[in-house]
Amino acid sequence: MSNSTLSFENQIDQRQDIPLLEQANSHPMYYSMALTAIGATIGDALGSPFENKTKSEIQSMWLMKKSNHTASTGTHYVFPKQLCHSGLIYTDDTQMSISLIESYLINHHLDPIYIKTLWQALSKKDWFTWAGCPLSQYQFGGFRGTGRNFRESVNSLNEECDNDISQKTAGNGVAMRSWPCAIAACHVSLSPIEQIERLRQDVVMNGELTHKDILGIVPAYSVAWLTYQWIQGKLLHIETLDLIRVVIEETKQFEVWLSKFSKYEQQAKKRIYSTALEAILSFLKKTSSTPSKQELIDISLKSIVDICEMTTSQTVRGPHDGFAVASVTSALLHSIILRNEDFLICLKRVIDVGGDTDTVASMVGAMVGAYKGWSFTSNRNESSLQLSQQNSQKQFSYFVVQQVVGFEHLYEFYRHFIEWTLGMSHQDTNKIKKDYCGFLLQQEKHVTSVLLNLENSKRTPHYRATIVNDMVSKIGNSLMRERSKFHGSDEEFVKMVIPKYSNEIEWMNDWDLKKLYGMVFKKNQRGGTYGYDRR
Repeated sequence: MSNSTLSFENQIDQRQDIPLLEQANSHPMYYSMALTAIGATIGDALGSPFENKTKSEIQSMWLMKKSNHTASTGTHYVFPKQLCHSGLIYTDDTQMSISLIESYLINHHLDPIYIKTLWQALSKKDWFTWAGCPLSQYQFGGFRGTGRNFRESVNSLNEECDNDISQKTAGNGVAMRSWPCAIAACHVSLSPIEQIERLRQDVVMNGELTHKDILGIVPAYSVAWLTYQWIQGKLLHIETLDLIRVVIEETKQFEVWLSKFSKYEQQAKKRIYSTALEAILSFLKKTSSTPSKQELIDISLKSIVDICEMTTSQTVRGPHDGFAVASVTSALLHSIILRNEDFLICLKRVIDVGGDTDTVASMVGAMVGAYKGWSFTSNRNESSLQLSQQNSQKQFSYFVVQQVVGFEHLYEFYRHFIEWTLGMSHQDTNKIKKDYCGFLLQQEKHVTSVLLNLENSKRTPHYRATIVNDMVSKIGNSLMRERSKFHGSDEEFVKMVIPKYSNEIEWMNDWDLKKLYGMVFKKNQRGGTYGYDRR
């Protein structure tokens, strides 16, 4: 039974084979990488409907349900009530991560020009408008949910996409797309020292695509580094406060490393972010000897807001503000404190805070996903690895994994990326390039088509058009006017004029096309499409 034929609720106990997860025995890090990728995607998609909602609105949107397979354990699955009927729809967090992965697969490294070319191309795909369902602020071409700074940056790209479009911003955009850097840093060809160097370089390169302020880059490194460590199976059994201390020490090392570059030297030497983390840790240490997880979370959130007010002159709207020192730090601390919670409950708790819920949940999903790939493994023999996978699958619910719109192609894409990283790929390099060059655009066109196949009233608010245009009549009337002034044959008209409307025609079904051609070629209608191929 396919994803598109199941409603969200009745898919809870359905399962179909997902090659990305079925091949987990191949390498000890494979499963952790797979859950990193899936966790980031699910967090993004699950958090999206809650973005910038009030706490009461958020609580009213949750639906709690117990799976038939977990009656004995008491696990309750959680998901939003107000979803598109097609399932979970990821946003720009995942879209930008896909662009980084595509660069790794095609170029074997991060190529800024390649990535920016993808961004520019996707930003020009006004699919919803061409289909007659224009969205107001949420859509940026084929992107879903981008911020103003990103839109301005991409709009400023030149034809070659080689100009600097970064802005003096310290938003969370770098961190939200940093998890592919954590996976790529584990490449089998690199020594441990080389892996850390690559991670640092790639996070900075990722940051420089859009950001000039290191307060957007340093927090992204802290998140990527912890994800990298958990993918490697390290730092799994450290106490919460000790783990925060380890992250702080690595953040300091990164700031020292960053200070070697002249453009970052002045800011990096101030060690603003590591100092902020130390201040939060000092607040956490003042709690009772055995603080609850919720107590640690509450103190963390209050401390984040207090410290952000001293760090920036801009207004910070809570711990999940787009300012990286706020939302990225919250994601980091939620992941550390709640890492042993059920995956969906973990995401629910971070989403309940509100604010930039999709981005924070995506970061948490990546980090906790990496952790859960190893969280039950006491040693590396085959039986314990299988036990780890079985337990992780219980916490990483299959029904949610399959709810992501377009997951079939996306998870295959992730699988090839992981196999490339681990040296497991048996496919020819040229075939990989042929299959995945331009994957971002192909994937997003598919997701858009799934959304457009839904009635406007059945979509979530983000994807619901206020005005639905009758594109058949609109294009038909335009073509009729042009046909009346055209002195050639119908066949010549099809070849010379129809292609101007190819973007709109591409989203019409066969019935629409029949109606369109009936309007334009009333006197000489012979059926068919006069040889015009809308592909």
